[in-house]
Amino acid sequence: MSDASSSPEALSAESECKVLASADLQKILQCLPHRYPFLLVDRVERIDSDNSCVGVKNVTANEPHFQGHFPGNPVMPGVLII
Repeated sequence: MSDASSSPEALSAESECKVLASADLQKILQCLPHRYPFLLVDRVERIDSDNSCVGVKNVTANEPHFQGHFPGNPVMPGVLII
């Protein structure tokens, strides 16, 4: 069985994502497998080698987790706060 993540195309895309200075939503979608509602980043401001990056998530009252946490008194779930 072959591993799709080790294909030349995947390795090229992975390498390209590691050297970005910043990324908009379209580039993020190319680099990450996550999709709504689990794509919890809207923009990448900076990538510092393999160790860290600075990303931005715009949070609004329309986020799906606010509907049930807590009805009438929406609170950002602690597990989503970094």
